[in-house]
This record gives sequence, C-alpha cells and structure tokens, in this order.
Amino acid sequence: MSTPQPPYGYQQPVITEQARRKGNWMFRIAVALLVLAVPLGLWSYLHSPRIAVPGDCTTGGTPPKLTACSSATAEYRVTQRANNDTLLSYSCPKGTTRTYRGKYRKHFRSYRYVLCLAPVAKH
Repeated sequence: MSTPQPPYGYQQPVITEQARRKGNWMFRIAVALLVLAVPLGLWSYLHSPRIAVPGDCTTGGTPPKLTACSSATAEYRVTQRANNDTLLSYSCPKGTTRTYRGKYRKHFRSYRYVLCLAPVAKH
C-alpha cells in the first residue's frame, strides 16, 4: 500500500521556526494574563461589600472593603443588610453612623443593597 497523497496542486503548509516561536510567546503571554487575572478577580470578589452580612467588618473607604474584625484597618461593623425588595421602606437601626448603598450585576440583572455600618469598638 502506498501513502495517500494530497490532491494535485495542494501544498502542505510550512511552519517556519520564527512562526513557531511567535506562537509560543503568544501562548505564554495568554497563560500569564490568565494566571494573574484569576487570583486578582477572586481577591476582588472576596473583599467586595456586596457579599457582606451582619457581623462582618469593613474599612472606612468608599466603597468599603471587607476585612477581619481583629485587623487594624477595621473601622465599621455591618449591623444590617437590606436587599432589593426592602430598600424603599428600610431605615437603619439606632447606633448606625454610616450607610453604604451599592449595586451589582448578576446573570444580566441589577441588584441593589444597603449596608448599615456602626463603628467597631477598638480594644
């Protein structure tokens, strides 16, 4: 049996060493960007106020970032959180010195929330 031949006039593409190296660098750059983007996105999500629940501590910035309550940067404690359905008739409890209104998108829908923040007692 003979080896199958390409059709007449068809020529196998020739990949030069220069093209191979260029493709190799492009792949390396894509992998490096992915390796940097995934942890950065995860860190950003985990420190976002949109996942804050009562009892969590935040920094004093705008927007506030989640932090450990034992951290020196902790300035406020979340006392309550209100979501979309209760925003119009919502008022924060006594002792709240600051509110943060935020929004985020998930599955092509917008969600709004309010965080009631009270100062953290420093020891």
